[in-house]
Amino acid sequence: MEKGIKRVPLWFRVTVALFVVQLVVFGVLFAMMNHSVSSSSLESAVNTLQTAAKDRAEIIENYISSTEDTLTAYLKAREIYDLLGDPDNPPQSLPRRTIPSASVRTSETLRAFTPAPGTR
Repeated sequence: MEKGIKRVPLWFRVTVALFVVQLVVFGVLFAMMNHSVSSSSLESAVNTLQTAAKDRAEIIENYISSTEDTLTAYLKAREIYDLLGDPDNPPQSLPRRTIPSASVRTSETLRAFTPAPGTR
């Protein structure tokens, strides 16, 4: 077997050794770059999702705040107390709501603005 190894010329052994070293170096470089790009992509995706979640949470909080203000205004209205005091005799002085055509988008919105049966 020694005779077979000695038959391989020196230039061939050096070339194979350099090729193996190059493969190892390229493998290490690939692993490092892969890790770097993957961690950067993950960080970017997490930041984007956190920003989107914060924006949506802010929109929901604004909606809840606006709804609370509207309900508080209804709660303080004198007509509501009069109606709760005598539900069978609603005050005739309440103006009827009009429905602007631009604001009505769904039948649920339409039902919210239409008077209940038995009222005006």
